[in-house]
Amino acid sequence: MYRYLFVLIAAAAWLSPAWAQISPMQDYEIPNKNPPAAALESTKTPVDPPIQLADQGGFDGKGGLGFGPAGMTGGPGSGFGGIYGMTGPGIGVTWMPNQNVRGQNADLGFVRQQTSIVVPLWIDGPDKVTFNTGIGTTWFNGNPIFPDSMRQFPNQIWNVHLGLGYSHMFDNGWLASFSTNLGSASDKPFATIHEVNFGFMGMLRVPSGENNAWIFSLMYNPTGELNIPIPGVAYQWVPSENFSMNIGLPFMMRWRPMDDWVVSFSYMPVRTIHSKLTWEFDKNWQAYIGWDWISEGAYLSDRIDNQERLLYYEKHVQAGLRFEASSHLFLDMYGGYAYDRFYFTGKSYSDRNHDQLDIGDGPYAGFKVTIRY
Repeated sequence: MYRYLFVLIAAAAWLSPAWAQISPMQDYEIPNKNPPAAALESTKTPVDPPIQLADQGGFDGKGGLGFGPAGMTGGPGSGFGGIYGMTGPGIGVTWMPNQNVRGQNADLGFVRQQTSIVVPLWIDGPDKVTFNTGIGTTWFNGNPIFPDSMRQFPNQIWNVHLGLGYSHMFDNGWLASFSTNLGSASDKPFATIHEVNFGFMGMLRVPSGENNAWIFSLMYNPTGELNIPIPGVAYQWVPSENFSMNIGLPFMMRWRPMDDWVVSFSYMPVRTIHSKLTWEFDKNWQAYIGWDWISEGAYLSDRIDNQERLLYYEKHVQAGLRFEASSHLFLDMYGGYAYDRFYFTGKSYSDRNHDQLDIGDGPYAGFKVTIRY
């Protein structure tokens, strides 16, 4: 499995110059003032990739919004291996020091990494096809036992995925996109057909007036908190260049109260919340702080019931610094404090008392390199 990681890293380095040559100006022209399904993007240094339903880069575990064709690496509860703060193609690492496991003479911590690539394969006027792939890994350090089944907690969880996305802009301004994702989030990825995940995301954006739009979506992620197809309807309201809100499901808001400050918030049922306050204190630098409630899921290879998943829930506060090395390359260093953390095995959140492992509160730290094209 490690050789796949090295191949992805090498491919990311090789493709970086190509990404820099593919600018949004080479894409089709949007007949609306605001980009498709996007909250407004200031002419100042970007704070994050624009809040979108159509192009957001998947669940990151820390601060990303978790929607869209850019891999379905996620969505809420995407599978272990996501980066705490990852919102696009790139490389990142997070370290969570060991903390006590309640009721056991054991502790648990982890190091996790993710390498992901998103490459436009074909752009022809209103049509665009993209390919995405990635490998995320969580290496656990500790020796807890699941209290009910008496199984050993896994040493590592992999999250491997690849997928295709397609979008089309109609002459009347409607935008449609669809993506599929094939992957495996497991301690033994692709060991059997039961460790293989197939997810999809569909979206239709219908303009309403000059800046607003209706957004209709359908998302399915088998390792997500709600591992059923989730329909969404939202009205994208853009009353000014400093404020944008998706009213409905998924809910998103972005507000620039002052030139150097941006507030963003998103919610996806049932327990996925991301909030962030960003200060752009220099042309190429931003500082940010946020609060998030996240979950992750994976399939353990030794489970008896194929529908059973290993699920993890966490709340945390996070602060970080972002440096814009170029218009395509962003460097982040971040840290935070995680609490209300627990693992369990079951089919849904209602099974959280089965094999539950309560992990002590504690700090974490990490870095990431993301690429925007």
